Amino acid sequence: MKNKIEIGVIKIVLLIGFVSCQIQGLNINYKRLNESEKGYFVPYNPELLFQKVNNDLGTLKIQQISSDTIKEILLRYPFVCYYSWVPYCSSSKCENLKFYSDLEERYKQWDLRFLIVNETYDIADIKQRVLTSGFDKQLYVIEHNKEKYGENRNKVLRKFMKEINGTDQIYSYQFYYKSQLIYQGYECSENIIDSLVKCYIKK
Repeated sequence: MKNKIEIGVIKIVLLIGFVSCQIQGLNINYKRLNESEKGYFVPYNPELLFQKVNNDLGTLKIQQISSDTIKEILLRYPFVCYYSWVPYCSSSKCENLKFYSDLEERYKQWDLRFLIVNETYDIADIKQRVLTSGFDKQLYVIEHNKEKYGENRNKVLRKFMKEINGTDQIYSYQFYYKSQLIYQGYECSENIIDSLVKCYIKK
């Protein structure tokens, strides 16, 4: 009984955190960018995919990525986690992007890759999180296409997700193995990854 209560509390806390992030940002905020700030967002460059990059203030670039490109990546790399990142989220795993670099190293044997995709264009929050965490991998953002997606964050996410995996459900983490969705949820941990490796990869 106690375990059930504890699990229930954890689920409520995770849900509250997710909802608060959803409420805080109703739009993707591209239209708030000035011309100088737009310069941080560049086209997708396949040569930098999963490579270490210099994310210093003077060199930081966030690549706009399409759903078609993501589907190509899922076909090319067997074990990928798509992380739908909210740059102003206050949870420890949102703030510490280095956590995902460390997980890639921890599961290097299984070739785990994290594809971190911003939900919004809030450049001030993005810079703060990247610079304070020491994150050294390429960051992405959902391509800006007002005609196709609009500006409402929830609608953009639902349309984008449906193009990737056929559903419009929004989760922070989606793990794919051989382009097939094997887990989606609001939490990422070594226990979850260990279970996925055991069930789908290490046979």
